[in-house]
Amino acid sequence: MTIPQKMTIITIAKALGYTYREMETLAREPREVLGIKRVTRFQDLHVFVKKIKPREIQDIITAIVIIVLKNGTRKIGVLIDSTDFQIMDTTSYYNYRAQKAADFFKLHVVMDEETRVIILATPSDRYCHDSEPFWSYFLPELERLSKIFGFKIRYVSADSAYASNRAYKEVRERLNAIPGIKPCKRRGVPRRGLMTAYWRMRGLPWFRRYSNARWVLEAMFKVFKRLFWVLCSWSLLAF
Repeated sequence: MTIPQKMTIITIAKALGYTYREMETLAREPREVLGIKRVTRFQDLHVFVKKIKPREIQDIITAIVIIVLKNGTRKIGVLIDSTDFQIMDTTSYYNYRAQKAADFFKLHVVMDEETRVIILATPSDRYCHDSEPFWSYFLPELERLSKIFGFKIRYVSADSAYASNRAYKEVRERLNAIPGIKPCKRRGVPRRGLMTAYWRMRGLPWFRRYSNARWVLEAMFKVFKRLFWVLCSWSLLAF
């Protein structure tokens, strides 16, 4: 095997988590594509890897991922929401009788609607407003990732907790996306700014499609809590 052929097999194996023994088997499958005349033994591949810096292999993997993503550029729909996880072992009935508020933490999540992949996530305490991670983390990070990997964000779906004139403006200008953020009344019907325009459009089919897409993420939250609720038990966290 030539050096480029070895580097190709090693890069694929490292990216997929294969062992050195599995590299030899992996090299037999694409022999015709890569033009491999004789497959190198896994012992020789192991010796060759030792001569390469781990950082160089990681750089190659990163470069390949960026090339693949850029060649397969697509528009994605981004769903943003948060949920709470109770971390007390007592029941709601006991908390009500004892006049105690259940303690919980919040998990803020950004998900791709089509693939259901969690793009970004960050925890916070119960007193953190949903919009804080949006401004400090989600918005700048989505802008950075879209530039690095070359994908385009078609729309951003979120509930009324994220609604503001600034939010509609920043999503349109920084992400070049449709702000499918449900408008809210707060102190009455909005009368100024972009929120007024989206308030008037809230009943249109296309806007309802984007603003209601967030329910997919809500459903994922419910499934997660139903399957892994015990992980948030205070009795487990105590240990």
